[in-house]
Amino acid sequence: MPLSVQLPIKNNHQLLVIWHLSESTEDLIALMPDPEGARNALRGIVLEKRQREWLAARLLLARFASGSVLRNLPNGKPVIGNGQHISISHCDDFAGLILGSAPVGLDMQNLHPTILKIFRKFSNELEIEDAQKSPDKHTYFTIIWSVKEAIFKFFGERVTFSEDIAVKTFNITDDLIFAEYQGEHGNFSFEIGHVFMNGYHVLYTQSYMQRMMN
Repeated sequence: MPLSVQLPIKNNHQLLVIWHLSESTEDLIALMPDPEGARNALRGIVLEKRQREWLAARLLLARFASGSVLRNLPNGKPVIGNGQHISISHCDDFAGLILGSAPVGLDMQNLHPTILKIFRKFSNELEIEDAQKSPDKHTYFTIIWSVKEAIFKFFGERVTFSEDIAVKTFNITDDLIFAEYQGEHGNFSFEIGHVFMNGYHVLYTQSYMQRMMN
């Protein structure tokens, strides 16, 4: 399970790591602190892809936040307590984990043709105009999706992508992207970190500011 990258983040209280899951499922089980306990837990997970995701999250946690217990809230948002916040993302054979002293959100995405079929479901009109002007609208829409997915994970529930989140104009090579959220959770401004690695776009909430309601 080689560490692909450990990314520096402005906020010293955050850690972001991306791992490449090169091992078999059995090898991943063997790496767990309690392999037999992990094997028992996996019996309730049918799909091997989900099994590998379950294992990856806990292996990352064991290495970078030893002693933390991962659980999920009723809305699916992962939590570990002890004053830390967590977000997890998977894409193909890569797994990502971000830890912070405040809420965080992480998403990994590669180029997938489905994005070009559903972009109107998650983009507003200004974002669509910006994407059409981009030299690579497929990548542009992919980044928009991942920015909004990272913000959704930051909150954990009740976020409407096309209405609540507005992504500011950006270039697909930018390492920092700005977005505004206005919805059920209040008004927020986000700085979203962007890294492109091994064909995957990694987007994460680098910093945020809650604004006063009008």
